[in-house]
Amino acid sequence: MKINKKYWILYIIVGIVGLLGAFRFALSPIDKVSSVIDSLATMESMKAGQISFTLLDENGKMLVQKNSATALMPASTLKVVTTGVALEMLSDTFRFSTCLAYSGTIKNDVLKGNICIKGSGDPSLGASRFKGYPDFKELIELWVEAIKKEGIKSITGNIVADPSVFGMNTLPPGWVWTDIGNYYGAGASGLNLNENSYRLYFKPGVREGEKATFIRTEPDLPYLSFINEMKTGSQGSGDNGYIFGGIFSNTKYLSGTIPAGRTEFFIQGAIPDPAFFCAYALQTALERGGVNVLGASINGQKEAVSTDGTCISICCNQSPPLSDLIKKTNYYSINLYAEALLKRLGYEETGKGTTENGIEVVKNWLQQKGIEGNSFFMKDGSGLSPANAISSKNLATILFKLKGNATFVHSLPVAGQSGTLYNVCKNAPASGKICAKSGSFARVLCYSGYVNTIEGKLLPFSILVNNFAGSSSPIKKKIEEIMNAMVAI
Repeated sequence: MKINKKYWILYIIVGIVGLLGAFRFALSPIDKVSSVIDSLATMESMKAGQISFTLLDENGKMLVQKNSATALMPASTLKVVTTGVALEMLSDTFRFSTCLAYSGTIKNDVLKGNICIKGSGDPSLGASRFKGYPDFKELIELWVEAIKKEGIKSITGNIVADPSVFGMNTLPPGWVWTDIGNYYGAGASGLNLNENSYRLYFKPGVREGEKATFIRTEPDLPYLSFINEMKTGSQGSGDNGYIFGGIFSNTKYLSGTIPAGRTEFFIQGAIPDPAFFCAYALQTALERGGVNVLGASINGQKEAVSTDGTCISICCNQSPPLSDLIKKTNYYSINLYAEALLKRLGYEETGKGTTENGIEVVKNWLQQKGIEGNSFFMKDGSGLSPANAISSKNLATILFKLKGNATFVHSLPVAGQSGTLYNVCKNAPASGKICAKSGSFARVLCYSGYVNTIEGKLLPFSILVNNFAGSSSPIKKKIEEIMNAMVAI
């Protein structure tokens, strides 16, 4: 059959496209990963964006990389550094301890002295996440009963909370003002309680744009006052409310929106002075339980009231083991836990738990492991600070050094199955084969962890994407494609 010449060009183009498709299909697994990485880098939304990617082999050698030495914001993937070093330095069986005690003497049911609460930085004290450990309300009632068992029915002194194991400043320098009044921006005190969070309940207006009426807080915090400019958003719009206010400030400014169509709706805030709240909660419960307290609730660190060497122990509460704390930290990306762990590292080395001292401990650990620090700028333990920066090479190398620690590896969420990776690679080849820490905030999406390949190799990887335009959904889909390709190596 004679073919018209004008169709030859069309046939040639179709043939070339077919050959390219066959070539792509024939790519090696490593080349396929590189190809997908390149396609991510050339997306329209990445015109002003940056990417740093590293995949190491089982011996720590580079398998695939793109801008591997470029330091970018890691968001919550920085938690793999904090939690990994904490496990290495403290051991997986380490527990925090919080002790209830009294000073002075007990005579005729009267304590002539103070009740003391000595913290060690436990971020899980009174949390409801751990089976077999008392939540906030249960813990306070246990303390009330323990005080009553000492024969105390009246207290002439104060309820003194001692958080001095950590520095006075509960917040890392550089945290954003928009974050620090909200639950995820709760600072780490030497004495934490109820994850240093509370709920604010509102009654939405009938129509969008109307004022949302503040109703109450849970737990009750009558010493806080609120300047309320919260508005009503559209139905189904969710939590777009923000709480503004610094540490130790009892006045909070409320703005943003909560959804219409609800009888009531709550947002979560960060308690401004966790140690004082702990003393206040105990004093309130004591008085409710019939124990008269003549004194006040005091943050002993602020008031320069020390409990060292002056108190007689009543009881102590142990935290869950560090292995459990770190699993919750990484599964649910709890900033408070990461910050408390970083400060505790500083305390163990220097006797003073500060963010700065903790960072020095981490840097020393990296140096001992032979990891370059030129592409590592750490400002907190959780990744919430936008001033954090680290290269994917550094993160992947840190993960390589930690991959022999089974407790750490098992603390990471599993793609398609658990934690913050539950909806990542769902029903895809990488489901159950990737364990990693995710991290995200505005224009940032990152994943760092391990890929369990079809050959049974555990390979460290890190992908950091910054400053993309528009929604993160297309970026996430492309990263899932990368994960599915890595599994085939």
